[in-house]
Amino acid sequence: MKNHIRSAGFSTGPVDLDADSADLVMAVMRAPDYLEAVAVDRVAIDGDDSTDVMISMLERAPQRDQVHAAFTNATTMAGFNVIDVEDFTERTGTPLISIVRDAPDMGAVRDALGTRFDDPGRRLELLEGRTWTEMSGIHASWAGTDEAGVRELLSLCTVIGNIPESLRVSRLIASALGSGISHGRV
Repeated sequence: MKNHIRSAGFSTGPVDLDADSADLVMAVMRAPDYLEAVAVDRVAIDGDDSTDVMISMLERAPQRDQVHAAFTNATTMAGFNVIDVEDFTERTGTPLISIVRDAPDMGAVRDALGTRFDDPGRRLELLEGRTWTEMSGIHASWAGTDEAGVRELLSLCTVIGNIPESLRVSRLIASALGSGISHGRV
């Protein structure tokens, strides 16, 4: 794989559960650290539109044909707006890699879904269908590539630490949009 591949990172900032929607930010970067595009859209809080909105944002990006991977922080946006990782990859042809610092506690996830939704069905199915693999201090779940591909993409797209730069930058922008200033760990 070339050293200067492009990746897209998707993040929502702080979520106000009393609001109807939240900002979703996409940052397209050329590895390792060159920002090429930023897009902002909205997704419903606890909705089911994150996959479609992410695909729409990626399709509108001028660099679309050169984006080799997409990264998300976990597999949900804006509360429990669950990303269909497989559907994203099938519809775009782009591998999607979700990253978390700690493996999800599915018992706690099931409990939270049960208190927020009368029928968590599809959300729970999508979340329980993910396998998380520990690598370099994070856990990753993916579609559209294999573990060796994930490790290579993480290596190419990460400058400092263990978070790919496109994801780190999208998270900083989303955080600033939500609270006026970026803060906290990605």
